[in-house]
Amino acid sequence: MEATTPHAMIEEWENFKNGFWGRNSKLIEYLDRECLEHKEKWACAYTNNIFHIGNTSTNRVESAHSTLKAWLNTSTGGVDTLFLSWHASIGGQVIEIRKELETCRTKTFKGAYGPPYGVIRGSVSLYALELMFVEGKKTPSECDCVIGRTHGLPCSCRINSFKGAGDHFQITHLAPFWSTLDYANPHDARRFEDNDANDLQIFHDLVAEVCRRGPSIKREKQQPQMLQVCIE
Repeated sequence: MEATTPHAMIEEWENFKNGFWGRNSKLIEYLDRECLEHKEKWACAYTNNIFHIGNTSTNRVESAHSTLKAWLNTSTGGVDTLFLSWHASIGGQVIEIRKELETCRTKTFKGAYGPPYGVIRGSVSLYALELMFVEGKKTPSECDCVIGRTHGLPCSCRINSFKGAGDHFQITHLAPFWSTLDYANPHDARRFEDNDANDLQIFHDLVAEVCRRGPSIKREKQQPQMLQVCIE
């Protein structure tokens, strides 16, 4: 998992097969079929080239599902109820996340008073400053520049270059996420916005059609049909 290049990953996999666990042919066959086929999803050799901001597991997704279920209170609600609960849940989480960002900005960080962190202190996430501080402790030979691709933060060699020159980082040197929570890459942002707008319009149209019907039709006839339309 932690191999930094595809070549190194293949070597580790061959060592694994030739080692103790290689005696279990069914295990090797299973890993080869179920895991290696999807290696781009979990192996560092591939995920190190993706802007993921440290999110490499599904725990946040499961937490979001749990929060949404708490808002729904039932698994048999109508489409209009689902729509309102869904947006209330998302709105509440967005508010909470932004609140956490503003709170962490007010916290002090001992290593961020002088160059190269002094200017961005208080403007970016405290977590970003901590990551940069740890990255800056690496020697030039240890720098792999991965954090720039995965987190959008300056790598060790760049941090030490700024530090040696007595320069300060500006907000523009970091990915917009760390100051605005905008996680979409510039090239992908428009696509995400278009998809969100289309989905929102579909739900608005669906809810408007349901609301135009009589109460008895909504309960007995149209609601299953609307749910089928939504699924399709």
